[in-house]
Amino acid sequence: MKKKSLLIAIIAILAMTMTLFAGCGGGSDDGGDGSAAAGETYTLKMGGVDAPDDVSTQTMEKFAELVNEKTGGAVTIETYPAGQLGNYDEMYQEIKKGNLDAGLFTVYGSDTDPAIEILYLPFASTDMESWKKLVEYGGDFWNEIESIHADQGVQLLGLYNNGFLGLAYAKLKETPETGLFDFSQKKDELMRVPGMESMQKSCEGMGYSTTVMAYTDVYTAMQTGTVDGEWAGGPTLNYYNFKDVLKYFVDYRGALDIYMMVMNQELFAGMPEEYQTAIKEAADEATEFGNELLAQQDEELIQKMQDEGITVIAPTDEQRAEMQKYFKENVWPDITAPFNQDLVKELTAE
Repeated sequence: MKKKSLLIAIIAILAMTMTLFAGCGGGSDDGGDGSAAAGETYTLKMGGVDAPDDVSTQTMEKFAELVNEKTGGAVTIETYPAGQLGNYDEMYQEIKKGNLDAGLFTVYGSDTDPAIEILYLPFASTDMESWKKLVEYGGDFWNEIESIHADQGVQLLGLYNNGFLGLAYAKLKETPETGLFDFSQKKDELMRVPGMESMQKSCEGMGYSTTVMAYTDVYTAMQTGTVDGEWAGGPTLNYYNFKDVLKYFVDYRGALDIYMMVMNQELFAGMPEEYQTAIKEAADEATEFGNELLAQQDEELIQKMQDEGITVIAPTDEQRAEMQKYFKENVWPDITAPFNQDLVKELTAE
């Protein structure tokens, strides 16, 4: 009798254990269709750095929407914009550790490998179409950046162009007639640059004196005259964040503010193949959506700047070509040493 009772108890425990595991994400109730993805569910957190109405945030939300749609609701992505989960370098470190699932933000060489900063090489491309061709999926540039992230335990999903950088000023002495576009001429202005050596050297290569400063300090520094201007972003970023202290915006389109859509590699690799495919497709479509929206918005905000009294100065195509030639010959040799030299040669030859 005791043996029979013990056997019944063991069977009951086994039944409960099987029921418990069937309810977990790792199990699958595929209804007999044999799909590896059936029954798997995930809820992921994704961090961003910009305001809720910014194009980069809209890009994250589009990605979340598409992933949900393409996986039949099995993968849900919760988006956290405006630095709610930390600044860009903090979030990248958390993604590496597996404490955060995904993000969309700038990634510098200090967080990965200095070679990644080839993406920000000034005057490598000066329009959206040439940039998209340069970094297309599966090409040499894409493979280089993907490999750098992989070494950090991070999966690259997509590249979003947050704008072609211009220089914004509270005070500007030079004009196109007095050497504004002549990079061999020393300028009077002190410009704020981010803590990235290649960007600091690039701004100095344009003839400016520079000071490294955190982005969060830029508005006050321009307002008080601590700096005369800043190199931080394109028309969209400058209009929404600095228009009250700007007097001039020069649309150099000399460098790129690239955001990388990334995910913890172990998490991604552990997902069913169907979900991996869906996520990659969603990332491609979402970043394309963001790139097109940003290009359109940049044009609109250039006009808004002018309407609100900010002087916008843009070089001609010929002047921009001369600036690009000057950089390739005089500035690139000083900043490209950490980069993949085969890629540098490709760019130099163009």
